[in-house]
Amino acid sequence: MSKRAIVSPEPGPFLLLALGDGACGALAAAGRPGALAVRDELSCGPLPPLESPADDAAFAQARAGFWAATLAGPPVSAPGPRVPDPRRAIPADLAALRRALGEAEAAEFALAASLQEILALAFVARLAAQEGALERLCVRVHAGPEGDPLAAALAGGPGGLPGGGAAQGLAALPRRMLAEAPPARPVAPMAEALAEIWSAACAADPTDLARLAARPPGAWPLPGVAAALAARLARFPDAESGLAREDALLLGATGDDWTPARRILGEALRANAGPDRLGDLWLAKLLGELADPEVAPPAVEWKGAGRSLRGAQLRRTERGRRMLAGETFRLTEGRFRREIGGATLDLSEGRLWLREGRELRASRR
Repeated sequence: MSKRAIVSPEPGPFLLLALGDGACGALAAAGRPGALAVRDELSCGPLPPLESPADDAAFAQARAGFWAATLAGPPVSAPGPRVPDPRRAIPADLAALRRALGEAEAAEFALAASLQEILALAFVARLAAQEGALERLCVRVHAGPEGDPLAAALAGGPGGLPGGGAAQGLAALPRRMLAEAPPARPVAPMAEALAEIWSAACAADPTDLARLAARPPGAWPLPGVAAALAARLARFPDAESGLAREDALLLGATGDDWTPARRILGEALRANAGPDRLGDLWLAKLLGELADPEVAPPAVEWKGAGRSLRGAQLRRTERGRRMLAGETFRLTEGRFRREIGGATLDLSEGRLWLREGRELRASRR
């Protein structure tokens, strides 16, 4: 979810799209103003099938319900720009995006091969196909073939960008890389591959996701897809520890001494490398879950007033240290529940999907 006020340009002959207001601002700074932001961060929460415009209401309701619940969780930082109410913003944004795609004479999605951007492109391609606009949609990838320095940066490899950290989306790239834009490519020839990605992300059984992630990078029409799908698998709990990748990042940032929650979140964001661009709202929700004994045996403990993370301090428990070392399993009891696209993991119902390397297996506990 974007934290900025919603200001959507009017549909016109040419439509430029990017994921998030930060990416649109980066494009404007590089000489390409007027981009329409795709604001829903689709890598978090449920993804109902979107087979036709008739599914828009159910899709928007599920997405808005998820973000409303996430925003109602523990606040962490001082109030900034107001976050729009997702129950109004998400349906309005979806309708505006459909209208803009249908009315544009040509459209372009600009991205840099993060997981979030690839999911957003698959989503936009689906809408464009339903609006009869797929042949008018192009994609401009501000990243080279996998193996070059920029692709290595996107994957968190040793060829990272100056300044520390890996580029994980369009907004993170240097301005010169946005100004020196590579040629745009038509999306229609890659529509089948994008549809596979979308279907696997929306499936209740995520084993297709593991199958797609096993394909070599050269099997995909865009750079970064293989790395992005591998990162998507890491959202599922590890079979040894019961920790998803983002849980482990937070637990590693917590430490054994009392640490302010805001510092933990900052450390986790800085430690995050690769194509999965984790956001602070999502990480704040997960940090609260790591300390909640009703979700699972606590991996961290906190001290502070009430349930707010603002002003709270946290430290790892002994059990948390053992989880991080893979010596004990997190999900032994409690009401842990997490929606990862179409897959719902629910400990109270004994329904889990666990990750073993690049494989997923169903687990009944």
